[in-house]
Amino acid sequence: MSRRGLTAAFAAFVCFFFLCAGTPGLRSVGRKHRTEAGRAALHARLGTVFASVTIGAGWVNDHIRRPLAAPLGPLQGFFGISQSWALYAGVDRTLRRMIVEVDGQLVYRSNDAEARWLAGPLGSRRMRPLLDKAVMRKQTQYWDRLTGFVVQHARADFPHVQSVRVLAVHQKRAPQAPPRIVYGRRAQAPTWTPTPLGADGEPESAGDQP
Repeated sequence: MSRRGLTAAFAAFVCFFFLCAGTPGLRSVGRKHRTEAGRAALHARLGTVFASVTIGAGWVNDHIRRPLAAPLGPLQGFFGISQSWALYAGVDRTLRRMIVEVDGQLVYRSNDAEARWLAGPLGSRRMRPLLDKAVMRKQTQYWDRLTGFVVQHARADFPHVQSVRVLAVHQKRAPQAPPRIVYGRRAQAPTWTPTPLGADGEPESAGDQP
């Protein structure tokens, strides 16, 4: 085979690889197309045309893209193009926020134009991923690091501070839905050791801790 032929074959392989392994649109079709009830629900919600497109995309994803992408997936690491995080956050029915209280007073809340103490550092490129993970997950590694960071700044900015709470607050995206504390940390003088908090900001028992 000539050099031109080899180049064309390699280019075709690369295009085929990206089509099968890197098509994010097909990954989001869900699973409703796999059952009769799910297909009926799609028709009822989307109408005939869009439901047919969604069902067809799901079939292509299940029977063509995924079987071909499975053996090609390891090549992503070889080429340095693997991605372990979601490109788009997606729409969630629950609004998740981080709040910080200093001696019982609200001083910071995510995306709040008024409670903006420490908004700059917490929104920085280094800290933002940690904050986002903390409001989504309960793992100790995120919360202890985040609480230590907040306490360090609180003791510098509020010289007489005695207590700091860092809390994850979840709220359903529905009218009149109240926000609720799901977990967090409390640190108090003089030791400033982070104490795990559970629902409603109450201290957790040892069995409830991650």
